[in-house]
Amino acid sequence: MWSWYLKELATRPLLTGMWSTAGMLFTGDAIAQQVIERKRKHDWVRSARMTAIGGFLIAPTIRTWYLCLDKIFGSKMTMVVAAKKLCADQLLFAPTFLATFIVVNNLLQWNSANVVEQQLRYASIFL
Repeated sequence: MWSWYLKELATRPLLTGMWSTAGMLFTGDAIAQQVIERKRKHDWVRSARMTAIGGFLIAPTIRTWYLCLDKIFGSKMTMVVAAKKLCADQLLFAPTFLATFIVVNNLLQWNSANVVEQQLRYASIFL
């Protein structure tokens, strides 16, 4: 099974990343609902939303971002290159992508602009 996954990852990196990320977000949401939140009834719409966000937003965006980092800083993994990539990731990408995730997640829930704004303000406290 693992060798099949690695072959798929090598031959179809974007598609494989999309379905594996979608699966991870589905699993993470199911664990969050059942284990952490202890919901009596599973919210399948929420799980579907998180699965879609994982497959169609997170996977392609992160793949593109890391390919860009490799083009900008190189693919050699020295401490200097790793530090540069880490700084770019945390200072440029993370805040932007967090805001994107918040907006997309709220739009898929049909939340109002006020709710989106409140969540963005709350998230900005941690940036």
